[in-house]
Amino acid sequence: MKRYLLILFCLIPFFAAGQSAATTGTVVLSGTVKERSGEPMPGVIITVKNGDGKNVAYTSTNSAGAFSLSYPESLTEGTVNFSCIGYGGLVIPLGKFKNNSDYILTEEAFTLKEVTVKVPPISARGDTLTYDVNSFRNASDRSIEDIIKKLPGIRVADDGRIYYNGESINKFYIEGLDLLSGRYALATRNISSEDVASVNIYENHQPKKVLRDIKFSDKAALNLKLKKKSMLRPIGYVKGATGIDADRNTLWLGELFGMLISPHTQLLLSAKGNNTGDLYGSETKSLTDGGNSERTTASVIYSDTPFGSAPISSTRYYDNRSASASANALTHIGKNSTLNFVADYTDDSFEYSNGRSVTYATGEGENVEISEATVSEPHLREAKFGLNLENNADGKYISDKLSFTGHFTSNGYSINDGLTTGQAVRTRDYNVCNKFEGIFRVSRHVFEIKSYTRVGNTPLSRLTATADGRDIVSQNVTGRHIRNHEDFGHSWMLNSRSHIGVNTAFNFEYDTFKSTDLMLPQGKSNDVSGYKITTDIEPYYQYKSAGGVLLNISIPMTLDNLRYINRLDDTRYPTDRFAVKFKASVNYTTPFNLKTALSVGRNSRLGDIADYIVNPVFVTFRQSNVLGSGSLNERSSLYARCNLSHRNAIEGIFSSALLMFMRTTSNRLGSLDISVDDDITTSYRSVDNSTDLFNGNAAVSKKIFSCNTSFSLEANCELLSKNLIRSDRAVGMKMGTYGCRIGINSNPWHNYLIMDLDVRYTYSTQKIESFGISGHTNQTTLQLSLASHPLKNLEISTMGYFNRNNVGNDIYKSILFVDANIRYSLKSFDFELSARNLTNSHHYSYSYIKDSDIYRYSFSLRPLELLLSLRYSF
Repeated sequence: MKRYLLILFCLIPFFAAGQSAATTGTVVLSGTVKERSGEPMPGVIITVKNGDGKNVAYTSTNSAGAFSLSYPESLTEGTVNFSCIGYGGLVIPLGKFKNNSDYILTEEAFTLKEVTVKVPPISARGDTLTYDVNSFRNASDRSIEDIIKKLPGIRVADDGRIYYNGESINKFYIEGLDLLSGRYALATRNISSEDVASVNIYENHQPKKVLRDIKFSDKAALNLKLKKKSMLRPIGYVKGATGIDADRNTLWLGELFGMLISPHTQLLLSAKGNNTGDLYGSETKSLTDGGNSERTTASVIYSDTPFGSAPISSTRYYDNRSASASANALTHIGKNSTLNFVADYTDDSFEYSNGRSVTYATGEGENVEISEATVSEPHLREAKFGLNLENNADGKYISDKLSFTGHFTSNGYSINDGLTTGQAVRTRDYNVCNKFEGIFRVSRHVFEIKSYTRVGNTPLSRLTATADGRDIVSQNVTGRHIRNHEDFGHSWMLNSRSHIGVNTAFNFEYDTFKSTDLMLPQGKSNDVSGYKITTDIEPYYQYKSAGGVLLNISIPMTLDNLRYINRLDDTRYPTDRFAVKFKASVNYTTPFNLKTALSVGRNSRLGDIADYIVNPVFVTFRQSNVLGSGSLNERSSLYARCNLSHRNAIEGIFSSALLMFMRTTSNRLGSLDISVDDDITTSYRSVDNSTDLFNGNAAVSKKIFSCNTSFSLEANCELLSKNLIRSDRAVGMKMGTYGCRIGINSNPWHNYLIMDLDVRYTYSTQKIESFGISGHTNQTTLQLSLASHPLKNLEISTMGYFNRNNVGNDIYKSILFVDANIRYSLKSFDFELSARNLTNSHHYSYSYIKDSDIYRYSFSLRPLELLLSLRYSF
C-alpha cells in the first residue's frame, strides 16, 4: 500500500494541473479585425501579454477577419496586441478590451531593407504540431531518426517504434501518404535529416476521412514533410565498408537506399548486407497496431533464442551474415485512390555464445540450479508481399489488402552441461491474408463492412537433439489455421453532438495441431483439431459536449461456440459461452492543452485449441511444455486507466502520465516441475485464481532553445501480484519493477561540442512469503556520446557505454564499451573510420527475475573492430 501511495504522490502535480484547469476560470476574447475600408483582414496575429510582456495566449484571424482566444482569469494586468506586416500595430489594455467589437488597423508605409524569416522550432495549429527540423539538427545527425529522438514529447524505442506522449503512433506518413504500411523504420533509419523540412504530429488522428467527426481516436500520427529540393528527384545513398577485428577476421558492409517522392507517386528501395552485427528483421517489421502478426500455434512453438539473448545491441555480440532487400511503391490512381505495393526479404544468419544459470524456486526447502554453456546459430529468413488498393474520400472509405508472409528457420545449438548436446530446429510457415473494408456515409448514417480471410499453414516444425552421439529428441509439429471474419456496423447521428450505433461480427476459426514424438510415439503425441465460432453484437453511444468533453459507452455481447476433438482418443470438447462486457471512456482537453482520458471496463476472453493440447511438447532438448489443461481457459478482466498529457509548444515543454490498474480472474494456473535429471516441464492446472497489475509512468521533456539543449525525464513502476504452482501447491507471489531515465542532448557551442547523455536505472523485487523468498536485482546503464567539429567538414566523436548489474546475491558486474569515429565530408562523399569496443571487453553479464526464478547470463562479445567506410549521398 505504501508503494501505491508513493506513486500517487509523485503524480499529484498532474492531477493538480488537471483540477486547476477544470476549476480555474478562463476569459474568452473575440472580435473582428478590419481595414479602414471595412474589409476583413485575415492572418492578423493577436497576442495576449502579461504585465512583464510575456506571451500568454495567441491566435490569428480567419478568412473573415474573426478571432477568438482565451487566457486565465487570474491574469488581471496585461495587453492585447494586434500585428500584421504593412499595418501599424494596435495595443489595448486588457481592462479596456470589448468583446465582439471591430478593431481597425491602419496601413503603414515602410521600407523593407532586409528580412530574416525565422521559423519557430515548434508550432501548433489545432491538433497539428510542426517541428522544424533545422531547429533541432546538428552536424552529427545522419538519419531523420536522430532528429525524432530529440523532439520534445516523442520517444523512439530500440526497435524503432515511435511514441508520442507515451502512446505509440497509429500511422506514419511521408508527404501525407502511407507508403510503408507500418514498416516505418525503413524510412526513419535511412532518410537523411538534410532531406526533411519538418516533422508533423497529428494528434487524435483518425486516418479514415469518412470517420473523422464520427469516431474519436486518441492516437497520434507522424508525417515527414520533405524539403522542396528533395522532391521530384531520387534521394538516398550508397555505402561500402571494409575492416578487420582483433581476431583478424575481415569485416564488410554494403548498403543501397533510394527514394523518389512526388505529389502522385512514391518509391522506396533498399538493399543491404553486412557481417558487422546488424540484423535487418527489425527494419521490415510492422510497428503500428495494424501490423499482421497472426500465425499458427505450431509455428511459434520454438523460440529462435531459447537459451537467452542479451539486452544490448546485436552489434556487440552477434557474429552474423545478414542481407535484406525491400521494394515499396505507391501511386495515385484517382483523386482519393492509391495503389500500394510492398515486398521484403530478409536473411539473418548469426552465431553467439553464452553461459546461463537458472535458479528455480521449488518450495521444497532448497532450490534447483541448472547451468549450461551454449553456442547458438540461428538462421532466419522471411519473405513478405503486400498489395493494397485504397479509396479514402470524405464520403466513403474502401480498402482491399492482399498479403503473403513466409517464415523459414534453420537453427542449430550446441549445449554443454557436463554432456555435449546438439539441437536443431527447422520451421516452414506460410500465411496468406486478404482484408476488405468499406465505410459509406449517407446523410446522417454510416455503414461499415469488413471482411477478413486468413489461411496459415505450418507443414514443418521439427526439433531434433543428440547427446554424446545418440538421439534423445526427435519431434515433428504441424498445424493449420483458417480464419474468416465478417463485420457489419451501422451508426447514425442523432444531432450534431451525439450518435448511436451497433456493430455485429461473425468470426470463424479452424485450427489443427499435431505433434509426434518419434522417440516415444505413443506417449507424447498430440492430434487436436476443431473450430471456434464467435458472434458479437456491440451497441454504443457517443456524446460530445459544447465544452469538448467526449463520452463513449459500449456494451459488447459475445456468444462463443467451440468444438474441438482430440483425435488420438476421440475425446470431444464442446463448449458454449455467452458474455456481456462493458467499455466507457471520457476524453477532455482544457483550453491550456491539458488532455485527460479516463477509461473503465470489463473484458473477457476464451482460450483456443492450445487448451486441449494435453501431452508435453518439446521446446528444447531439456524443456517440455504442456500447452493446455484439458479444459477451456476463461479469463475475465476489470480495468481502469487514466492518461494525462500536456504540451506547451511555445515553451517547448511536454509532459504525460499514465495510471492503470487491472484485475484478472482465470480458471487455470501455470506450473513448473523439475525431474531428478533436471528435465523441465511447464503445464497448467485447473485452479481459480486472480492477478492484480498496477502500472504507472510519467514523462517530461523540455527544449531550452537559448542554449540548444533538450532534457527528458521518465519514471515507471509496475506492481504484479499473482499465483503460481510449485510442488503441487498454489503460492502467492508479488513482484515490483521500478525504473527511471534521464536524457540530455546539448549543442550549446554551434557544433564545437555536441553531447548526448542517457542514464537509466531499474530495480526489480520479488517475494514469495510461503517459501521465505525475498530477492532483488538492479541495473544502472550510462551512455555518453561526445562529438566535435573543429573544421566544418571534419567530425571527431566518441561513445561510451557503462553498465553495472546485480547478477545475484548482491554481486555486481560492470562493463565499459568505448567506440570512436572520425568522419570527413567532401561534398556528397563521407569518409569514415570507426573503431568499436576499444576496451576489447570480452564478456557481458546480466540477470533478471521471472515467476520466482532467477536467470543469470554471461555473453561473449565481439572483439575490437576497425571499419573504414565510404558513403555517397544523392
